[in-house]
Amino acid sequence: LTKYITDCLMQICTNLGKKPNFYNYTYKQDMIADAICDCIAGAKNFDPAKTENPFAYFTQIAWNAYLRRIKEEKKQTEIKQKLIQKAGVQEYETQEGDDTNYSNTYVDYMQKTMPEETKKEKEKKPKKKSRIENFM
Repeated sequence: LTKYITDCLMQICTNLGKKPNFYNYTYKQDMIADAICDCIAGAKNFDPAKTENPFAYFTQIAWNAYLRRIKEEKKQTEIKQKLIQKAGVQEYETQEGDDTNYSNTYVDYMQKTMPEETKKEKEKKPKKKSRIENFM
């Protein structure tokens, strides 16, 4: 890839992060890095015979990389929240004659600020019957 093409790919990937869809994510730099890697990897697959719009091609690759990173981070957040929920169950060891009540303030804070939907186990909604099952 030439310097001009790599500069264009960098601009596409970084400016996509300025869109309102991706503006307030704390891991935006990770999204940009993923998008750049995917665009460079996808450059060899670009076929000018199919389309004359490389901007749309690389923007779509970057868009998909952003969405993939958001999905991965959401999974990691759910894992962290489950660990925090379980962390309050552990007992702290005390020495003989020590009557002090110990707690982990970080875990307490995280449990208080956790969204309500994760505090309660997500209730599984009953599956809707398919149209075929309704007739049976």
